[in-house]
Amino acid sequence: MIALINYQGLRMLSQILNSVYSKIVIKAIKQVGRNAKFEYPVRMVGEEFIKIGDCFIAYRNLRIEVYKVKHICGRKNPLIEIGNNVNIQPNCHIGCINHIKIGNGVVIASNVSILDHFHGNIDTNELDITPAKRQLVSKGEIIIGDNVWLGENVVILPNVRIGKGAIIGAGAVVTKDIPEYSVAGGIPARVIKQLRQKELRL
Repeated sequence: MIALINYQGLRMLSQILNSVYSKIVIKAIKQVGRNAKFEYPVRMVGEEFIKIGDCFIAYRNLRIEVYKVKHICGRKNPLIEIGNNVNIQPNCHIGCINHIKIGNGVVIASNVSILDHFHGNIDTNELDITPAKRQLVSKGEIIIGDNVWLGENVVILPNVRIGKGAIIGAGAVVTKDIPEYSVAGGIPARVIKQLRQKELRL
């Protein structure tokens, strides 16, 4: 009985602390909609370049990092845009120096990485430079459409568009565009099945 009371008390305390923590995180971000929730802990860099919609939920150990890099052509500032009703499970990483847009109703499972850049160019000119010291380079933005489902351990790399309603299977590495209403998986990810819109509405 005592253990049950202690557990319930700790759970209530945890909920209170997370509520307070959410408010602190939200105040730091450029734009956040209604009913956003962040579970402790969260690591954020470049909060002034982040926009988040309504009813956003992020579970523990989310990393959102935005860095302003001078050499990005045609873009004054980097930007992460996250739509309404987005759910991000634990241990995810979103890294941006260019532009990442996540649509409405997207579900992101645990341990997902969404990165619009690399440490340096992948060529022989930089082999003798420590990777951490290479200049950050983006080959293009990442656009994730509405109602996309990203399975566990998925990696999304630069210059990729994932169409509305697509499902990306666990462990996939997405290096090319994925059409809407399709199922993709593998390394690199390829379309396994093309779903008809009406099948998703059953």
